[in-house]
Amino acid sequence: MATDEEERRRCHERLRDALPAVECGTCAGVRVPRPAEPRKPFDRLFDRGTPEHSSFEGGLVSVHREHTRPGEDVTVVGGGFGITTVAAAAAGARVTVYEASAARLAALRETLRLNGVDPDRVTPRRAVVGTLADAEAEAKGQPLLSSPTVPPADLLPCDVLELDCEGAERTVLRGLADEMTDSAMPRLVAAEVHPIKLGGEPDAVLALLAGLGYEPTAWLTHDGAPVSRDQFERLLDGETPDVTGPDHQEFPPVVVAER
Repeated sequence: MATDEEERRRCHERLRDALPAVECGTCAGVRVPRPAEPRKPFDRLFDRGTPEHSSFEGGLVSVHREHTRPGEDVTVVGGGFGITTVAAAAAGARVTVYEASAARLAALRETLRLNGVDPDRVTPRRAVVGTLADAEAEAKGQPLLSSPTVPPADLLPCDVLELDCEGAERTVLRGLADEMTDSAMPRLVAAEVHPIKLGGEPDAVLALLAGLGYEPTAWLTHDGAPVSRDQFERLLDGETPDVTGPDHQEFPPVVVAER
């Protein structure tokens, strides 16, 4: 027979999802409902942990905080939980964000709400840009296969292009090359580079950027620590340069390139 304490715990578990958050976790300083679990009423009473505060997505977030300008148009390919979208909107940009997963898009909208982002500044679109990367399909599941597909040319024009598409960056950049006109191309591209998900061809992203007339201006770890080009290339080779402490998030690194 359950004790009173056990029954209270069970009742809390049943009701917890419906309770409002009293403290949210953060990723790179952005309040998020996921992946950092929020704290709900009575959590401390039942010894549940406090919300996580991590540097997840800090590299791309730092790009918007340091380089995106008020009034610019930003396109995000791979919106995820909306962390970088919040940073771009906070910089004063208008943001169009593509995300193939309906669940992630719902989380993105909640992240915007938690951070007080004006919904008129953000246009979320459920779509795959170009082709769906194998790694993304495996991570997010079969429902992605029903997502609409848009050609990379639909991303233009924009001032800042963010690519966080789990290995499909090559497809997007090749599509832009096919439609390239100088007047429409972004002034800045920030791309995560996935050494494993790119199947041993991580340098292809850098080569495609160079072919489009972009010059790298910054190299960052996933959480935003600046590294040299040599350290970046070592990351792509699977090495881990000694940049900061043990909680450092190196992968996937970010390249920032401008025309």
